[in-house]
Amino acid sequence: MNIERVILSNLIYNNDFGRKVIPFLKSEYFQDHSDKIVYEIIDEYVRKYNSFPSIEALSIDLSNKE
Repeated sequence: MNIERVILSNLIYNNDFGRKVIPFLKSEYFQDHSDKIVYEIIDEYVRKYNSFPSIEALSIDLSNKE
C-alpha cells in the first residue's frame, strides 16, 4: 500500500486524522489518477458538508463521476 492510499484510507476511517490534514492536502500530491479523483471527491464533500463522507456516500459520488 502506498502513502497516498494510506492517507485516503485515514481520511475515510479516521476523522481526527482527517480534520488535522485535510487543510494541508492538495490534489497534485496524488500521483495516481484514481487516488486524485477520490481525494477530490472527499475534499469537495468536506467543503460542502463540513464532515467526511461515509463509504456509501463516497461510492455514490464515485459512481456519478464520469
